[in-house]
Amino acid sequence: MKNSSGFTLLEVMVSFAIIAIVLSFVFSTYSSSLSTKEYVESRDELYHSIRTVFYRMTMELNSAYFTSSPKMRVIAAHQRPWQTASDTGNTTGRGIFYGEKIQENDRDLNRLLFFNLSHFLFIPLGLGQEVEHLESENAEVEYFGRVDYEKDITYLIRREDLLFHWPVPANKGSSYALLDNLHTLHFRYYYQEQGIGKWLDEWKSTEQPKTPAGLPTAVEITLTVLDREKREIPFTTLVDIPRGFNRK
Repeated sequence: MKNSSGFTLLEVMVSFAIIAIVLSFVFSTYSSSLSTKEYVESRDELYHSIRTVFYRMTMELNSAYFTSSPKMRVIAAHQRPWQTASDTGNTTGRGIFYGEKIQENDRDLNRLLFFNLSHFLFIPLGLGQEVEHLESENAEVEYFGRVDYEKDITYLIRREDLLFHWPVPANKGSSYALLDNLHTLHFRYYYQEQGIGKWLDEWKSTEQPKTPAGLPTAVEITLTVLDREKREIPFTTLVDIPRGFNRK
């Protein structure tokens, strides 16, 4: 009887089946690891974007500005084309802090407009010469949501203008998107009156006595964004305003 070497057909088929099972397991593990990596990276990018937005909004709200000084109104009217009490019938002085509750498609897309001192003005040194500038250290800043119905995207928009306007023309200043996956934008305003803390959904310094004059003590900001699976993820922060309203 002759010795035979090699594998039988059954052995080859069993070997291929085992290899296929092992490769399937390896591919499944690799695919799962890759999906987890992409999920973690996208979530990290999302959280980084929110931290950046909150940092920007916090910095600007910390430097929110409001004054009702008649003298300051005259100076402002002389130097810049700001609207004053004599122009609009507004007795709140040079300053606006206007938080409006707006809903669109059953979603909160609130609007917040205020003046602040966070704009940096660099004036070149002139040798005894006066240089006239059309901008100051003040800026008019606005945050709001804008829906693009064609792309089915909601943006968080930041608008800035170095010239103050009220009411605010939609085409004034420069604006750009901070987020392109916004779902809701909600502000709440906190102040203390006679030792009692109160929350308001709107803060309109132009409408007294419905809203206290000046600035709130703090602003609560809630952003809800959509991740890549279109799941809603809420983020909230509380911003103190150093010059905020506090009536004893």
